[in-house]
Amino acid sequence: YDKPVPADIFVVLAVMLITILSVWALADNMQRSIRLAQKENEKRKKVEARLRFLNAHDELTGVYNRAFFEEQISLFSRGRNFPVSIVVADLVNLKEFNDRFGHTAGDELLKKAASFLSVSFRLGDVVARIGGDEFAILLPCTDSKTSESILNRLKQLISEQAAETSQFPLKISLGT
Repeated sequence: YDKPVPADIFVVLAVMLITILSVWALADNMQRSIRLAQKENEKRKKVEARLRFLNAHDELTGVYNRAFFEEQISLFSRGRNFPVSIVVADLVNLKEFNDRFGHTAGDELLKKAASFLSVSFRLGDVVARIGGDEFAILLPCTDSKTSESILNRLKQLISEQAAETSQFPLKISLGT
C-alpha cells in the first residue's frame, strides 16, 4: 500500500489529540476541584461540630454549660422524668486557691472537679458548670431519698480522694 496519506488525516489526528489532551486536563482539574471541595466541606463540618459542642458545653471543663442546663430543666419540667433531683456542688475556696497557686492551677482544679463529677453520675444525668466554681447535676427519675444516698456516696468518694491526694485535694461542698 504505497498510496500517500492525505494531509487532512494529520489535521484530524492533531485535532483529536488536542481534544483528548484538553478533556484529560479538564478532568484532572475537575478531580482536583472536587478534592478541594471535599476538604473544605470536612473543615466546615468540623467547625460546625465544634460550634454545636461549645453551644452546649463549658469550654474549660467539657461538661455541659449553664444554658444547656437551664434548657434541660425546662425539658424535664414538661417530660416524664419525675421525680427530678438536683445536686449542687461548689468548689471550696477556689478564689484563695487561685490567689495562692495561680489561675492555671485553679483551672486544673475545675477540670478535676468536672471529671470527678462526670464519672460519679449516671450516663443520663446532666452534669453542668453553672457558674465560676459551681456545678449542678440534674438527676431524672430520682427521688429525694435516692439523691441523699447519692450525696452520701459522693462525700465518701471525695474524702477517699482527698486522703489519696496530698497536693491539691478536691474539696467540694454538696447539697441536694
